[in-house]
Amino acid sequence: MRKEGLEEKVSSYLFSHKRDEEMINKLSKRMSSHGYSKGEIIEITYDNGNHKKLSSVESILIAKYLTDDGFTKGELNPTEYYTDQEINVALQHFEDKETKMKLPLALENVLQVGYGEYVTTIHIRTLYKMYESGLIVYNFDTQRDAKLKKMNNGSIVRVANVNKKSVEEITNLLIKGTYIPDTLTLNLLVGTGKDGEELTYNTKKNELIVHEGVSIDILDGFHRLNAIREAYKLNPDLDIVFPLQVKNYDARKARQFVGQTNTVNVMPKQYVQQLKMDTHEDFVVTELMARSELKDRVSQRGSMSIKTGRQVTSIKKLTDAIAKVFNIQSKREAMRLISKLTVYFDELVGLYIESDIPYENSIFSIENAMLEIMKHAKEFVDSDEETIQLDIKNILLDPEEERTLGTIERKLRS
Repeated sequence: MRKEGLEEKVSSYLFSHKRDEEMINKLSKRMSSHGYSKGEIIEITYDNGNHKKLSSVESILIAKYLTDDGFTKGELNPTEYYTDQEINVALQHFEDKETKMKLPLALENVLQVGYGEYVTTIHIRTLYKMYESGLIVYNFDTQRDAKLKKMNNGSIVRVANVNKKSVEEITNLLIKGTYIPDTLTLNLLVGTGKDGEELTYNTKKNELIVHEGVSIDILDGFHRLNAIREAYKLNPDLDIVFPLQVKNYDARKARQFVGQTNTVNVMPKQYVQQLKMDTHEDFVVTELMARSELKDRVSQRGSMSIKTGRQVTSIKKLTDAIAKVFNIQSKREAMRLISKLTVYFDELVGLYIESDIPYENSIFSIENAMLEIMKHAKEFVDSDEETIQLDIKNILLDPEEERTLGTIERKLRS
């Protein structure tokens, strides 16, 4: 479903019809059953998404009621953006104003691991309430990833640079229950406590009290926090606990922490995809790299480190070849395939290693070699044979030998 765009369309429609009293009155009456006052609806109508981005639930509800009451001509029909299940969940939502949290705030089961350094866990419900209550903020003085946005009045403001696709992916994983909780980092900014102190830590109770007035900045996990907000609105019954780091840094040290966190080498996109194991092919590749002679012989990046790593292919080429040659329909089928391919690549790559053939003189150096090799491997997979025997002539190329896919096919079948 096309989820992106409905929030912006709803905000724009409301703003362009902000003087339609009949619309505002009917919408306010409809939204009152979800805990919204008329004043809040008027505020949303005039805001145009500039200061408060509509949540998925709010956009679904408003779009549905505007459509049902005949104010639109179908251009805001939420069924074109969300599933029936998501719409039904939204219709059951109630914005309980009593859930708004205020400081001071107590965090339990907190361990102090250093000066101004604490670790604990936090439930998704608490994170949602803190963020919705405005307790967790994005501090532009410590974050590195802001962008400029031109407002309707012509002014230029800084806004958080949010990757909507990333937020949506995490949201979907949270809803499906397949997201593995990872650590978020909050900072109790030094100098913001109303009484001159940001926190009190009770060593006997392992309790941390966040004082009134403290700015709780998100240092690491802003996209996850936005996904938590969206997922919890869609399903308030989510029961997920996240590891949490709590810092007590000044702005300079917070910037240093953010910079340090983001100088860590970013994993190659292809490797991250394989680690996530979204498909049967990803699973097969992961297991082959762990079980067979392909271990340490598959590049995590697009290009291979031939001289140092003696790699024979890349993750992308290996995954693409498996996907094109095999039509894997189940985990059971994938397990059988792994068993046979392990035998095949133990023989093929093992021969290459033992013979100490220069990469450039092997069939692996031919462009798109893995696709042709995988076609040959399929013949073994489909056979009743338990072993396969290859010879050095199957993988060795003469310096002047033709280097085409046909060459690989001929050599493997010789």
